[in-house]
Amino acid sequence: WPGLTRACKMDETMSLGERLARRGEATSEDVAPARDRTRSRPSVAKRASKNAPREVSSRARPAKSKAGATAPRRDPRFEAACGTFQAERFAKSYDFLQAHERAEIDALAAAGEARAVDLRARRNDRLRRDREKALKTELKRTEAAAVANGKRPFFLKRKDLKAKLLDDRFDQLRKAGKLDKFLRRKRAKLAR
Repeated sequence: WPGLTRACKMDETMSLGERLARRGEATSEDVAPARDRTRSRPSVAKRASKNAPREVSSRARPAKSKAGATAPRRDPRFEAACGTFQAERFAKSYDFLQAHERAEIDALAAAGEARAVDLRARRNDRLRRDREKALKTELKRTEAAAVANGKRPFFLKRKDLKAKLLDDRFDQLRKAGKLDKFLRRKRAKLAR
């Protein structure tokens, strides 16, 4: 029966439609070629010439490249090759911006914009913090000089530091002629 095994092997490889057609029991639907059930890949775009770019549909999303996803992003500002941040040097280099900022806030206030108040408050807050930092630095410097002269090290308590900062703030207000107004507002606020 060598022909039988050959027929069985052929039956295994043939589709159902082909087997039925061979027997004569097939319909037109059975004989029709089976559709490829795998996803059809989009055809590769043609080029006008080998140097021209491919024409790709703008509707199709581009494939995510794996190289871009694994490569870490870097910010050159924070690399060691660019040096370290020096606050004093930065302040000196961009000192001209304070005058520009003051002029900009005055222009916004003259135009009647509401954000001028917010910008002025931010600026005053930053200036106050800068004054506090300068005062702390000055206190540390005088203490270091006293220690160099043989005095025992002394560190201010928070309470004493706060008192010195308040004295400095009152001195600034007195120089600007705004101390009376400040004290009036403070009393009215406490009276509420």
